[in-house]
Amino acid sequence: MDKAPSFFNPISTPHAELVRNIQEMMSKIVRETYEVPETCSSSTDLAGTIFSIAGEMCALDLAQMKELDTEVQRFMEVRHKEAILTSQYLFYDILAMIGTNPSISYIKTLIESDKIPRQYAPDIIESALKSTRTPTPELFNLVFTMIKSLKTKSPQLFAVSAVTFSDLLHRACVNPSSMVAQFPVHVYGNFCSPETPFIEDQYIPYLESQIQGGGPGAKSDKIVVINALGKTGHYRAVDSLVKVIEGTPASETMVRSLAVYALKRAAVQYPSKVKPILMSIINNPGMDYVFDQVMNKLGLKETASPEVSAELKKIEQKLQIKPRVMPEPELSMKVKFMGLERIFSLDSKFYMETIQKVAEKLRSSPKSCLTDFPSNTPRPELH
Repeated sequence: MDKAPSFFNPISTPHAELVRNIQEMMSKIVRETYEVPETCSSSTDLAGTIFSIAGEMCALDLAQMKELDTEVQRFMEVRHKEAILTSQYLFYDILAMIGTNPSISYIKTLIESDKIPRQYAPDIIESALKSTRTPTPELFNLVFTMIKSLKTKSPQLFAVSAVTFSDLLHRACVNPSSMVAQFPVHVYGNFCSPETPFIEDQYIPYLESQIQGGGPGAKSDKIVVINALGKTGHYRAVDSLVKVIEGTPASETMVRSLAVYALKRAAVQYPSKVKPILMSIINNPGMDYVFDQVMNKLGLKETASPEVSAELKKIEQKLQIKPRVMPEPELSMKVKFMGLERIFSLDSKFYMETIQKVAEKLRSSPKSCLTDFPSNTPRPELH
């Protein structure tokens, strides 16, 4: 974790000269930004300069990065306060862009020592984990240690680091396409896989234990952990998310709905495992209440106000609207064929009562065919 990465074309520039070049380039950026801001975007390629600095810093190990940080701060002390802060933030941003193991190790040290301001720390952590180049087991353990230390120190940093780290595990270990496209597996081989012991035995069990926690802020913590589990896209996370969906442990409706959404990545990687779960949720009548509550929370479905309910009741009374409820027959037979269930009544009394009611309605109608018979013609009787 502390050593600089190896290159196919070794950098022959001496370390002292390398540090001096980085200092000069950073000083140039800060100077042009504050002294001649009207020309900094037109005469100088700032993005290209920053990219050059990042390329130079890739060859540094952990000790050299610490030394460079000290030298940059000392070099910028002669300038005003805003320039000093800008140079520090610029250095941290470039440090996060590098993505080497020594840079991430140094960022962890800076975060834990509060040298990076809290308002910038989430962006630095997210950028560093997204820029990771060699996701080795040592790096996983290092980041995992940082995540656990941030749990009680800063909920915001814990949320960012946990979700971004889960995304890194998905890209490097679970998703086959990103595993090859985003990491040098053709040179070093696969760094990890879904069966990596760190994922199955350490990280996912840790997230599962956090779901069981309670106390103040438990809801927000559950949402973060559920998102982190979903971001991994790992088959082991599916069982934990299903427990949340089922309400074990007891969770609010919104938390359970987020757990359903968190199955998205796992459904892509393991459709045979996740599809039956989703279909059972869709076909479960007991879940209607859950989704109704979700719609209410989102403001997409609301219950009628008392005023609206009163007006609807008046309309029902005026129009004499009655619910269309048919009495169930005393005897019926259920026939199920090809997944379709039909009910056939075997109650003759039920049928006769229905026919009698229809006949009475027809007789009372002025245009009924039953009233058109001559007076001397006997009316048909229904049996």
